[in-house]
Amino acid sequence: MSATTQNDSFFVKGLGLDSSAIESPLTCDNERWSGEKMILIPSLMHELIDRNSIITRLAKPSSTRNVGVVCITPSLKRSKIYENPGLFHFRRSELE
Repeated sequence: MSATTQNDSFFVKGLGLDSSAIESPLTCDNERWSGEKMILIPSLMHELIDRNSIITRLAKPSSTRNVGVVCITPSLKRSKIYENPGLFHFRRSELE
C-alpha cells in the first residue's frame, strides 16, 4: 500500500471492496517493484465530472494533442461510445 491513502477503510466503504482484498492483496513473488499505482475517481473530485464528460473530452480527435490516449473497455458493447470519426478502433481478434 502506498502513502496515497491514509486509511484502507476507504477501499472497503468507498469502493465497496471486500475486506479480504485489503487483507490478502494479489501479489507476484517474482516481481521486485511494479511502480506506483493511482486510482482516480473523477466523480469524487468534482460533481460535474462524470464518465460522459471525460469521454467527450479525451476521445475527441485533436491535431494539437501531443500525447496518446488509449481506452480499454471490458466489452464490445461498452466500446461503442468511442467509435467516432477519426479515432483508431480495433478489436481483440485483430491483435492475435
